[in-house]
Amino acid sequence: MDLRGPNPHDLARSRFLERTACWAVTNRVTLTEAQIYAWDLPIGEGKDKDPRAKKWAARNGGKNIQAEVDAVDPPMLRALIQHEIDQVWDVSAFDRALAREARERSVVRSILEPITAYDIGGEA
Repeated sequence: MDLRGPNPHDLARSRFLERTACWAVTNRVTLTEAQIYAWDLPIGEGKDKDPRAKKWAARNGGKNIQAEVDAVDPPMLRALIQHEIDQVWDVSAFDRALAREARERSVVRSILEPITAYDIGGEA
């Protein structure tokens, strides 16, 4: 069971992923109940006035509670996120992109160098 609060699906509802159409993979990073207790994070009551609160509680054993990700120690939060990145990061694709960028920079420099070699008077 994860305790994300009653609003974990706002990003999906906003259709951001569809509108941007640039993400091959998306993973939601959440705090698990075990992490919350192991890291002694403060637990707060959910927002009962939120119209989604009842559904949230139903998905979480009748509990309308939440834990704030802000309470996670920054190095631990970074490790959680890095773990998810590592699951999908394609090192060889990244290396190919860097090599392509280097080649493209070289081409642009070769085009610009003759142009920038002239001073305002038109002489080299």
